Amino acid sequence: MKRTIDRLVLILLCLVLSCSQNDGREESESGLAGSVIKDPPNNIEMVYIPAGSFIMGSSNADDEKPAHEVRLDGFYIGKFVITQREWTAVMGDNPSEFVGEEHPVENVSWDDAQLFVGRLSENTGKRYRLPTEAEWEYAARAGSTTNFHFGNDTSKLSEYAWYGADSLGTTQPVGLKKPNAWGLYDMAGNVREWCQDWWDPGYYQRSDYENPINDEEYFYRNPRTNEEYGVRVARSGSFRDAPSGSESAHRHGARPFASHYILGFRVVREVLP
Repeated sequence: MKRTIDRLVLILLCLVLSCSQNDGREESESGLAGSVIKDPPNNIEMVYIPAGSFIMGSSNADDEKPAHEVRLDGFYIGKFVITQREWTAVMGDNPSEFVGEEHPVENVSWDDAQLFVGRLSENTGKRYRLPTEAEWEYAARAGSTTNFHFGNDTSKLSEYAWYGADSLGTTQPVGLKKPNAWGLYDMAGNVREWCQDWWDPGYYQRSDYENPINDEEYFYRNPRTNEEYGVRVARSGSFRDAPSGSESAHRHGARPFASHYILGFRVVREVLP
């Protein structure tokens, strides 16, 4: 009888330990809102953004209309934009105009960013990529519905962003300003940030509700040259922009092969099933 009871106790103990270990694995992968992970060997800080829905876009500009509801799965996104130190560790060079290890890497094209996330994925064994436009805005808003993640008062912008009025004409080291409510830095300024999507001024009229991404190339016609070309989305204001360029819904774009000292990026790491 005692042997049977001992055996049952041992089985129950094993079940408890197994559940505890499984819970730990799930929590480390799906994360808790705001939790930070680092994947060796590059150890880029990634913040977990929980699944949810939000109103994307605004009535402030034609390409931000209509404001529409979007639902996203959870994901990890860079706590900071990719720095020159992180870029160099992965790519072995530094293309930046404004040199500084903790400054954002810039002068990188969308194509360059794709090479980076490919190598980062190989280095870590995880799935890294650029954020979709919807993921970027959801993360930038951090639950807000105002023009900026901190409200509508532009006089407060210098507390959160490097932009045209306070940057001294250069990029600045990441993380020196206040973060948004989800612990993400420089979401309103420093450099514009590449996203995965093609830019299309009318995309929001046909956007999917769940995990949208515009993977259909739109050909923009340049009114000065009459040239047509595809444009990839870039988000966030830069150190050269006016306050309106830093609004959470504001959309920028550039040709995917274009590199410029106002263009950088942050990365997303997919949550593994």
